[in-house]
Amino acid sequence: KYDKIKAFIKKRPNQSGIIYCLSRKSTEQIVAKLKADGINAAHYHAGVKRDERSKVQEDFIKDDVPIICATIAFGMGIDKSNVRWVIHYNMPKHLENYYQEIGRCGRDGTKADTMMFYSLQDVMVYRSFINDDHTNKEVEIAKLKRIQEYAESLTCRRKILLSYFGEHLAEDCGNCDVCKNPPEHFDGTIIAQKALSAIHRMNEGVGVNMLINVLRGAGRQDIFDLGHHEIKTYGVGKDISFANWQQYVLQLLNQGFIEIAYDENHVLKLTTASKAVLYNKKKVELVKVSEIEKKKQKSEEIKQIKIISKTEQFSDDLFERLRALRKEIANKENVPPYVVFSNAVLEDLCSEKPVTVDNLTNISGIGEFKAKKYGQYFVNEIDKFIKEEDDAEKLKGNTFIITYDMFKNGMNIEDIAKERNLQTTTIFSHLANSYSNGKDVDIDRLITSDELVQIEKAIKAKGKEEGLKPLYTFLDEKIDYGKIRLGIAYYERE
Repeated sequence: KYDKIKAFIKKRPNQSGIIYCLSRKSTEQIVAKLKADGINAAHYHAGVKRDERSKVQEDFIKDDVPIICATIAFGMGIDKSNVRWVIHYNMPKHLENYYQEIGRCGRDGTKADTMMFYSLQDVMVYRSFINDDHTNKEVEIAKLKRIQEYAESLTCRRKILLSYFGEHLAEDCGNCDVCKNPPEHFDGTIIAQKALSAIHRMNEGVGVNMLINVLRGAGRQDIFDLGHHEIKTYGVGKDISFANWQQYVLQLLNQGFIEIAYDENHVLKLTTASKAVLYNKKKVELVKVSEIEKKKQKSEEIKQIKIISKTEQFSDDLFERLRALRKEIANKENVPPYVVFSNAVLEDLCSEKPVTVDNLTNISGIGEFKAKKYGQYFVNEIDKFIKEEDDAEKLKGNTFIITYDMFKNGMNIEDIAKERNLQTTTIFSHLANSYSNGKDVDIDRLITSDELVQIEKAIKAKGKEEGLKPLYTFLDEKIDYGKIRLGIAYYERE
């Protein structure tokens, strides 16, 4: 798990985030590993002294420490709008907890990332907390089961969350891991109609197991005692196994067509959406059970809502310079950085690159007061950046030669990047340019023949006109941008 967290953070340098853990020990262990890898982070839990906890909170709010690894105690009452991601090292206890905790990122209106790790061990730990003397034991068990079902689901996760809180999303979100890698669906309208009709005919007074037994025509005494064997839908689903019916009912629950009344012994209730299926012939799509089994075998980990923010689409260099300026101003005024300008404002500044104070008020989040107070500092920095960019274009030839000479003298990509204080992707770009211009670049030191073959296939399938992103996606994000750029140079020259 730690390797995935480290890779996640490395792709988001200087972003602010929270890692939630189940135990205090885990928070300390993860922070120790992050620090050992050169990542600025701090831990927070109830066992830390009060003054130390206050210091951690203050450092986090002021962006002095961008990453906090904490138990669920952290975040309550903290108004920090520029948290860019939340990771759950363990599955949360309830969907309510999860919804609240992921809501601590993206408050400034820009896109945010969340990732949750899930294992059956988490379920076992939570289950051990719920003993026979526990108040509302059955409700707690039911809620634990719901978040486990959420973790294992192959339905749009946003749909599941909204339906749990009584809202219905007509279309899939298109952003979560399920939507990004959709399973195979089929028209499950008839299956849905059978289940919903049975719930209706039993006056919305039965739970999942009774519903399935009635649909399958089970000869149980309790069914006969209640008269459920006399309803029209008794036995209409006997061609579907009990286990498969469980999966289909769960999908209907996750899609918001039914809900559980926890305060009425967990009976199933119809929703507005389910009535559209019964009376207005609304179509219902379900996931094949075989797809669910494949997923269970494949992995117990769930990666969610991987979204590229606008910051990644334009100049990272300018964004970092504006962020540093914001931090400097915030420190002088002794306020959190987001009080000066939010991340969303900085992103728009990078996109628009205004060079006069008058133009600042066209950007959402900057009124006349802030434009007058901070505007000149930011437009000066933007203007300086633009001029430096122009100068850099003139010096590009020199910087390519420096990188090429270092490579020819035996230095590897990582050492050159470290020596020149540049990203490895930039070093690849320099060498690709040198190779395109006829320089003797030893390609074998940089990329394997198999990677070259894969890149060639990607070029033939997607072309080069639309940039590197389509090629990167075609290659399942397994070959980085630097190597793709080098591969393009290789095939253009050859």
